[in-house]
Amino acid sequence: MPCTFYAERLWPFLNTPPYCQFEVPESELLSIDGELWCEYHAPIENKNMEKIEKGSWDGDAIKIFNKKVLDFTNKNKDRCDLTGVIYPGVITFPEREYSFISFDRTRFHDVASFNGCIFKAHVPFRNAEFNCSHVWFSKAKFIGGSALFHYTHFRGGVWFDGTDFSGGADFSNVIFLGWANFSASRGFDSDSGVFGSISFDNSVFNKESPIYSLVGVTFENREFLHRTSFRNCTFEEAPEFHGCTLHQDTIFPSEEYFTDIESDGAASAYRTLKLAMENARSRNEEAMFYALEQKSLRNRDDTPRLVKFTSYLYETFPITGRASGGRSFGCWW
Repeated sequence: MPCTFYAERLWPFLNTPPYCQFEVPESELLSIDGELWCEYHAPIENKNMEKIEKGSWDGDAIKIFNKKVLDFTNKNKDRCDLTGVIYPGVITFPEREYSFISFDRTRFHDVASFNGCIFKAHVPFRNAEFNCSHVWFSKAKFIGGSALFHYTHFRGGVWFDGTDFSGGADFSNVIFLGWANFSASRGFDSDSGVFGSISFDNSVFNKESPIYSLVGVTFENREFLHRTSFRNCTFEEAPEFHGCTLHQDTIFPSEEYFTDIESDGAASAYRTLKLAMENARSRNEEAMFYALEQKSLRNRDDTPRLVKFTSYLYETFPITGRASGGRSFGCWW
C-alpha cells in the first residue's frame, strides 16, 4: 500500500499526478492513525495532537531527513515537486539557482532559510504553513517568475529584506502573525529594492504572534514600480513605508482596515503615507491618512491639546468624498 498523501497539483505543476511523489519502500512507511505515510509527508502529531515518531526526532535524524530532501532537489533540478513535505526541524536551502520547484502545502515546524536562493521560474508556496519563529528569504531573488504565496500562514517573523521581487509576487489571503520585513537597504544591489506587480489583497498583518514578540510590517526603501494592491488588506499595526517610491496604480484599503491608532510609530507611519498621497495628488487617500495620523496623535500623551482638539474636529466634521473600499490613487485630480 502506498503513502496516504493525495493532493491535486496546481499550476505550474498541473500535469503532475496527485499522489505521493517519493519512492519509499512499504516497509519504511510510518503508521499514523491507521494510515501509512512516507517520512516526507508524515505529520509530526497524531489526530489527538500528540507528538509521534517524526515529531520526536533528534538533531541527527533531522539532518538525515534534510539531506534526503536536498538530494531530491539536486536530482530534480529542472522540475522539483516538494508539495506537502513536512519539515520537523531547522532547514536551510542552499544559495543556488532553482528552476521549477513547488512548496505548495508544505509545513515548516522550525526555522527555515531561503537566504540568497535564486528562483528562475514561478515558485508556489500556496497554502504553506510556517509554524516557526523565523523564516528567512533575505536577498533571495524571484526573477524568472512570480513568488506565489497566497493562502500562506506565517505564525512568527518573516524576513524578505533585500529580496528581489522583480518577477512579481502574490501575497493575497496571507496571514502574517509576526514581524514581516519587506525592506530594502540603499546599499544593496539596486534590483533588490524593486517590486514587480504585487498583491496583498485580503491579507492580514496581525498584531499578536503566539511565538514571536515583534509584530507589524515594514516596506522601508522599497520601489513599487508596477501595479500594487492592498485591497481589503488589514493592518493591525501601522505599516511602515518610509523612503518608498509608490506606483500610480497602487490600491490601498479603506480606513477601517487600518486598526492601529495607538502604537508609538503609528502617527509617523500614517504621516509618511499622507505625504505620498499628497505628492500623487490623491485627495481621498491623503484625507484618510491625515485622519489616521490625527487620531494616532490624539492617543499620545505628549501631543499638545490643540492638536488633539483639531483631531476631534476632524472626526466630528469629516471631509466628504473619501474612498470606500480599496481604490487606486492613480486617479489624478
